[in-house]
Amino acid sequence: MVDVDGGNLQRLTIVEGEDGWPAWSHDGTRIAYQRMVSDEAKSEIHVMGADGQDDRLITDPNDDLEEYTPAWSPNDRYLAYYAYPTTDSSTAAGGIFVMLPDGSGRLLIRSDGYEPAWRPT
Repeated sequence: MVDVDGGNLQRLTIVEGEDGWPAWSHDGTRIAYQRMVSDEAKSEIHVMGADGQDDRLITDPNDDLEEYTPAWSPNDRYLAYYAYPTTDSSTAAGGIFVMLPDGSGRLLIRSDGYEPAWRPT
C-alpha cells in the first residue's frame, strides 16, 4: 500500500510467493487477493484487513481448482472469482463462483468466463 503521492510505502503480505489481483472492499476495510505460495502451488483466494492483519485463506486448498481475480459485490456481502481445474483429468468444475467473504456458501454461477466484475442490473 502506498499514499497517492508515492510516500509511506507499506508491505501488507509477508509470505514468500506471488500475491496479486488485490480488490478493495467498497467500505475500505478489507482486501481480497489471490496468493500462489510457489510455482508448484495453486492459486487461492485470501481476505485480509486493509492494514494487512487478519489474513485468511477462504478457498479450499484441497480442491483441484486454481482460483483467481476476486471481486467484491457493491454491498461487500459477496466475492466473485473465477477458477479452473488444475489438470485435464480433474473432476472439479471450473467457472465463475460467488461466495461469502468468510469462505462459506460457495456457488458456481457460470461454467465459463473469467475475471468477474459486478455491475448494477
